[in-house]
Amino acid sequence: MGREFIKSNKGLKQYMLNIKILVSGCTNCVNLEKLCKEVVAENNIEAVIEKITDILIYSLIGLTPKAHLTDAAWFFIFEVPKVLLLLILIVFIVGIIRTYFSPERMRKILGGKKLLEK
Repeated sequence: MGREFIKSNKGLKQYMLNIKILVSGCTNCVNLEKLCKEVVAENNIEAVIEKITDILIYSLIGLTPKAHLTDAAWFFIFEVPKVLLLLILIVFIVGIIRTYFSPERMRKILGGKKLLEK
């Protein structure tokens, strides 16, 4: 969270609270946004609640809201990290399984022989 000063005719006025929420898709972030809005409204605080993804898409990339390219960029920013995380997790699990089960051990399992036989 940051604070920004608001200029008025009489100089610097009360400052505004700038709240940034990391992402907006997960339930925790949606609940956090609702909670922030409630606290701001109850305490009469001047605040701007922004999502980091909105800043990235609208300010840095310069896309306009409700455009097809904006929706595609939004989808890409949300889905690529999830897919990469799942891919890394699957590769890790497969690596663990391949380390635990040697080819000889797997042949015995598939051949129906007991594993403890020598």
